[in-house]
Amino acid sequence: MRKKFFTYFLVLALLMINLNLSTIYAATLTVQDAINNSKKIDGGSQHSLAIKKDGSVVVWGSNDKNQKEIPLNLSNVTAIVAGFDHSLALSSDGKVKAWGSNSNSQTEVPTGLGKVKQIAAGAHHSLALLSDGTVRAWGSNSFGQGDIPIGLDGVNSITAGYAHSLALRADGRVVAWGRNLENQVSVPSDLTHVVAIAAGSHHSLALRSDGTIRAWGWNSYGQSTVPAEVNGIVMIAAGARHSLALKSDGTVLAWGDNTYNQSDIPQGLKNVVGIAAGTNHSLALRADGTIVSWGRNNSGQTDVPIEFIGNGSNVASLKDLQVKDQQLNETFAGDRMTYTLHVVKGTPSVDVTAIAEDPKAMVKIGGHDAQPGTSTRTVPLNTDGSPTPIEILVTAEDGKTTQGYTLTVYQESNQAKLKDLQVKDRALNETFAGDRMTYTLHV
Repeated sequence: MRKKFFTYFLVLALLMINLNLSTIYAATLTVQDAINNSKKIDGGSQHSLAIKKDGSVVVWGSNDKNQKEIPLNLSNVTAIVAGFDHSLALSSDGKVKAWGSNSNSQTEVPTGLGKVKQIAAGAHHSLALLSDGTVRAWGSNSFGQGDIPIGLDGVNSITAGYAHSLALRADGRVVAWGRNLENQVSVPSDLTHVVAIAAGSHHSLALRSDGTIRAWGWNSYGQSTVPAEVNGIVMIAAGARHSLALKSDGTVLAWGDNTYNQSDIPQGLKNVVGIAAGTNHSLALRADGTIVSWGRNNSGQTDVPIEFIGNGSNVASLKDLQVKDQQLNETFAGDRMTYTLHVVKGTPSVDVTAIAEDPKAMVKIGGHDAQPGTSTRTVPLNTDGSPTPIEILVTAEDGKTTQGYTLTVYQESNQAKLKDLQVKDRALNETFAGDRMTYTLHV
């Protein structure tokens, strides 16, 4: 079982006298608390997983590589990690189980591994930190990510990126190996006093004991450019091209790629005690045991199961529906579910903004990813000029209540000219022309 720290006992004692757990836990969150809590959630490319209170595991999202096929009799799990499309689980007895894609033998846990105290998963390789402070690796080794440096021992923590691996030694120094095309294993020579590490696809992060963060490697999306205001950090996480940090006050920061809104922290998110990052999505574990997820949702990887959502609001209505530079034919009303819009024929697309009544509700426009509170999307119109129906779905905070709206866009010609003008048995004084606006006739 995990070691129980003093703050953990303090929280339980305060809870017994009916003080608020969320407020206290967030206010006293330490690095070790955050590390332990972050082991309970993780995200892969298109799947996410979490540990339940009873030590079992729940997986949601894609199952195209059997990511959701949890091994039978998996129990007493203390830590989970997700690779690109495979997962590992560590049980309280120090044993590891793996499932999902096995394209590079990444789920073939070596026999005789011994007692494991930590696990990590790269895109297609897996790592295990043994109780003696040494590291084992299996799976893909295309960039040497599975070649453990000779003499590496005294390791306290491990993590893995797409094709590189990191180890944190007891002396607070970081060792890295594997792919280095983006300098992700070129650890800064002056980096010391490290207490936690994280690896993205091709970048690396280190949390120092003073609460500051160092980053190196790929930086095309700013994922390695740590914001100047970042301090007081107790945990870090890295996605493919974005980075996350958890502050001691229970709030979350993000930077880097935001193509799928993976760096848009949900409004009002607080009392967070653990964080994790998938390829293009993010997860946060709150003190009350609920999970919040945001970012890309093409396979349901941010659709957190009901059991991790809590009660929440059941308000699933829109507050407003707008189309940029256009006017809906109907006046918006929360209880009206269908709307129409007429635009000039040949209009390629419209920019639709849907605003939920409850900012914690998720808003999905067409086939785009759902967003919290407000979603703005550019929706292409049918090229043949036929009406384009745009479906808008609002999902309440409770994760169960939904409401659908439909906006149908009609394309109409902007040609307002006559083709001909005639008077029976008479001839106009002027020859008809499409650009002539006035005519006369004598009778």
